[in-house]
Amino acid sequence: MMGSYELKDGSLILIKKIASTRMACDAITTEVAFLKVLDQIDNYTINGNMLSFNKAKMAPLASFVAE
Repeated sequence: MMGSYELKDGSLILIKKIASTRMACDAITTEVAFLKVLDQIDNYTINGNMLSFNKAKMAPLASFVAE
């Protein structure tokens, strides 16, 4: 995967020009779902070791834990 992003006003984020190989593999549905999430998010939050991607003030669309 590759692309670019722009941070605006604190926690606002714009992800654009996303590209991926979309190669046939066992997890292709996961890749497609993740690309859809990246296309929808407009902000992020960091709470301790957790990063969440959000759309507006709705529940997080994706969350990641740093270990």
